[in-house]
Amino acid sequence: MNYRSRGRYNAYREAQVSRGNMPDVIVSSTSAQCEVGIEIKHGGKGWTFRQLERALRKQLATDYLKPSTRRHGVLVITKHRIRRWRDPETKTLIAFDALIRRLDKFALTLVENDSGAIEVRCLGIDASLLKKSC
Repeated sequence: MNYRSRGRYNAYREAQVSRGNMPDVIVSSTSAQCEVGIEIKHGGKGWTFRQLERALRKQLATDYLKPSTRRHGVLVITKHRIRRWRDPETKTLIAFDALIRRLDKFALTLVENDSGAIEVRCLGIDASLLKKSC
């Protein structure tokens, strides 16, 4: 990421923030005091819908966006094989794209933490499609 930045930003892995909480990646501007926290979850590790929702609310929005210079955050979930998640409301199984849509919709409701206004998003990377073409 730093190589492709052409000096516009810096990316850091596992930067320590308050009380030992560490986002996977911090991207900071080189021209202004602003940062983006990025948390990455491997979708094949057995994370439930509720656990991913909590990662958005507590881990990313509350803990990782605590510094006043870090007002934006992204939860990235990867998919590496066929997998479904149980919808906590309907108890039906949902696919990866539906999971990401639901979590991103929830992320858009997270607009403030103890440090002020924030913006949080959820993105998915379906790496299982890449394996078929290799």
